[in-house]
Amino acid sequence: MVLGKARWFDLLRSTELLKLMRSTDQFRFEVEALEKGSWIVVDEYFRLWWRIVLLEDSQSDRD
Repeated sequence: MVLGKARWFDLLRSTELLKLMRSTDQFRFEVEALEKGSWIVVDEYFRLWWRIVLLEDSQSDRD
């Protein structure tokens, strides 16, 4: 089973989401550390994307 060995980023888990939001380079570091050809699954990517968009909007409103 290929996906059983995949690196999962489950963004429904608040701890996973917060870890990636606090350190924007964390995702890249973890992916680059994987063996070449490894599978990566980002579950609930849309959730992270919306949080980033909302954060940028709120910051631009302050400027």
